[in-house]
Amino acid sequence: SEAGHGDDHGGDHGGDHMGEHLDLPHLIMVLRNFGPLAHNETFSHLSHVYENIFFASLAGLFLVFFSQKVYRNRQLLPGRLQAAFETVVEQILSITVTMMGEKDGKKYAPLILTIFAYILAMNYSVLVVFGKSPTATLINNASIAICVFLYVQYTGIRRNGIGGYFHHLAGSPKDVVGWCLSPLMFLLEVVGELIKPMSLSLRLFGNIFGEDTLLAVFALLGVVVIAFIPGIGDQWWMPGVPFHLPFLFLSMLLGLIQALVFSLLTSVYITLMLPHGEHHDEEHAAAH
Repeated sequence: SEAGHGDDHGGDHGGDHMGEHLDLPHLIMVLRNFGPLAHNETFSHLSHVYENIFFASLAGLFLVFFSQKVYRNRQLLPGRLQAAFETVVEQILSITVTMMGEKDGKKYAPLILTIFAYILAMNYSVLVVFGKSPTATLINNASIAICVFLYVQYTGIRRNGIGGYFHHLAGSPKDVVGWCLSPLMFLLEVVGELIKPMSLSLRLFGNIFGEDTLLAVFALLGVVVIAFIPGIGDQWWMPGVPFHLPFLFLSMLLGLIQALVFSLLTSVYITLMLPHGEHHDEEHAAAH
């Protein structure tokens, strides 16, 4: 496999697309440099702007196709694919029920599972030939994190009411000291809520960006090394030494961990917005 630069060296767009990085060759990059669209300025500009949306959409379509296939072919005695799917669902459900209680855990598990599966599919896109991880860009991750932020605030208002929502942001004061400190607690809570989407998006971006850059660097190193081997380096069909191959397994592990961390933190943020009295009563009833 060859590694290519983000500016592609083919359309002289290095100054127009700031912030791009060393990448493994992906489908859009190939189309920008080879074939009938290689010198098309319009395609080059649009592809730079929308390539992450394209790969994110492919990941979403894959999940839709995969889930529909499992659902339509479900059996009482599950096969390997159905068993694997059910295992993931059961694990996510177990986590949400443990954190939120039986009722809320089952209610919010589909959302948490969707976020986990979608981010995992995007993280693993770089492992597919001519694929790219949309999560290696900050804007893509920020859009998911903002959706989570808005949903958490909506959940807080819907479950607590307007008054209860602001009471929660004020630190849920119950005595004179609490009410005196409530303006400071309100400011801290608001800042904390605004930081949460930044934390979610930056953590995911930093890890996947570093992982993809590492793969591209070692793939490029393999191309450079083989170019100096007499009698082999001048052969056009030689793809290079696959120095990046061991890091593919590291990418699989890191992609899984980051998807799990993002979804778990989402469930934590939702849990913190739920009425604490309901959760306590449910746990008390379950204990009995």
